[in-house]
Amino acid sequence: MPELPEVETVRRGLQPAMESQRFIKVEVRRADGRAWRGNVHIFELRGHPTARRCFVWPQATDDTITVVHAVLERPPITSPEDAVRSRLR
Repeated sequence: MPELPEVETVRRGLQPAMESQRFIKVEVRRADGRAWRGNVHIFELRGHPTARRCFVWPQATDDTITVVHAVLERPPITSPEDAVRSRLR
């Protein structure tokens, strides 16, 4: 599956510390009922002092802008869903 250039840039930056990569489909609902659906890339890290994984996903904000979120797995973030919830507005 071809990656968005923004996600590929994050992947290259994590490459020195990356053990492996995979992605899963995630759906998260906000309190107001709106949902975010998409793929969250999970990078297994090695050598990071406090995190084992990094969760990365793109989010289109309008027709021309894509924001790429990258969240380390550290409490209270323990799953891809937690990571997405932490960034939903």
